[in-house]
Amino acid sequence: MKKVGLVTVLFNSPSVLPDFYSSVEKQNYQNKHLYIVDNSTNQDSFNLTQEILLETDIKYTYINNEGNNVGVAQANNQGIEQALKDGCEYILLTNNDLFFQREDTISKMISVAEEGQYKLVSPVIFSYPEKKVWYAGAFFNKKKATAPHIFEGSDYNDIYAHIPKECDYAPTCFLLVHASVFTAIGMMDARYFAYYDDTDFLYRANIAGTRVRIINEPLVFHKVSTSTGGGLSVFGAYYLTRNRIFFARKNIGAPYYIISIFFTIATRLVYPLFRKTPYKVYKAFVRGIIDGLMLKINN
Repeated sequence: MKKVGLVTVLFNSPSVLPDFYSSVEKQNYQNKHLYIVDNSTNQDSFNLTQEILLETDIKYTYINNEGNNVGVAQANNQGIEQALKDGCEYILLTNNDLFFQREDTISKMISVAEEGQYKLVSPVIFSYPEKKVWYAGAFFNKKKATAPHIFEGSDYNDIYAHIPKECDYAPTCFLLVHASVFTAIGMMDARYFAYYDDTDFLYRANIAGTRVRIINEPLVFHKVSTSTGGGLSVFGAYYLTRNRIFFARKNIGAPYYIISIFFTIATRLVYPLFRKTPYKVYKAFVRGIIDGLMLKINN
């Protein structure tokens, strides 16, 4: 039985943890280890984690960044690196603002990966509490520097027959990755901090010839944007804008990266004027544009 390392990053959202840890505990896949990387700026998540996990049989490693939020990408790297050192052949990158639909979720993902020699595996993911399709495949759009989820917001029964077996992209909120992928393309790019780190990682994997195998079953419920505040927060407005431009500059060749940058700038500067966007959010858009254009591509 292959060893699986579950990597999750905490950030000031203790309310979601009971459902997440309960989901991990009830999984029937035995050879697993949970790697918890804590970016929280307070002790609430740490205290609750200790309280809950003391009552479980979950094997875990706790990496505490001591109140220093190093970003989602770097924190994931910390967990991934430790899992690889510990001999994990698969890494399951998972948010903790979700819960697993079935106790055989991990077993099924490993089975699909092993039987088909797939290196990236994701299930269909439902939004919660809406119970609508949130993820059922995605493909890169170079002209916009995006990877939009197909069928998002749909009823699963209406679209299940049209879900592709493979696709370009899956979010790292619940993605099984074979260890060889990190050897081939490297780790997450920590410069993204939050947002687009997974887009960058999956784009590099796609370029290297590794696509995502989709399990056509809704195995996971995702409480979307619990810890970051979503795309209309100042945080989301800044990082989504900055990182989208940076992603295009870093990864997409001409002429598409030029088109995508102009598209991003136009939508951030003009469109919000007609939607009564709060000034602080609009200011975050502008700052994101400037920083996205200035961020160095090469380390």
